[in-house]
Amino acid sequence: GAKESGGAAAKALMPAHLADLQKRLSEHLGTKVAIHPGRAKGSAKLVIDFYSIDQFEGLLRRMDFEMDE
Repeated sequence: GAKESGGAAAKALMPAHLADLQKRLSEHLGTKVAIHPGRAKGSAKLVIDFYSIDQFEGLLRRMDFEMDE
């Protein structure tokens, strides 16, 4: 509608399945997640925000990534 902000209009350009995946992944990880579709078909960039080193380490553990201490 005419009341949409720029953010809502930009989100409308994202395929519905990616918008849903972005929302679900954000809820799963407990932080802001953004999926930016790439130019090539099937490509994209995944951006995961974190706000502290502890949160970052928690995200890495959720991805089963072993940090060298």
